[in-house]
Amino acid sequence: MIFTKNKRKIISFYIIFYLFLSLVIALFSLISVAIMLTGELLLAGVILAFLRLHIAEVKQTVQVGEETLVCKSFVINGAVADAEIPYEKIEKIEVRRKYLFVYVHGEKPFAIRDNYINYPALCKALCEKCKDAQIIK
Repeated sequence: MIFTKNKRKIISFYIIFYLFLSLVIALFSLISVAIMLTGELLLAGVILAFLRLHIAEVKQTVQVGEETLVCKSFVINGAVADAEIPYEKIEKIEVRRKYLFVYVHGEKPFAIRDNYINYPALCKALCEKCKDAQIIK
């Protein structure tokens, strides 16, 4: 089973966030046009600098396979990474309101947020595959 993110939700969040920042910077035009132009150029630079990470977040997928959990295009420590995790290495799964924390042996936990299409089915499928793991709800 392959689970993808709800692209509409993520893209609308980024559009609203960057429009809000742009409007805040535009308010500085009341003080000085030079300050506003400098702020808008910095905002455009930030958008271009993090564009690869934004695109990776939109393309994130989780595949619950027979023997492994495959996570593609995850942003980890500021870099895009793919992972293939055997279910035997998963020690604990913690289900919280908006997050599913997966603890892998010898690694830091990673979170799967609730912005995936059919998120409850993802949680259920992962908990069924990881029978040896401690599941905390």
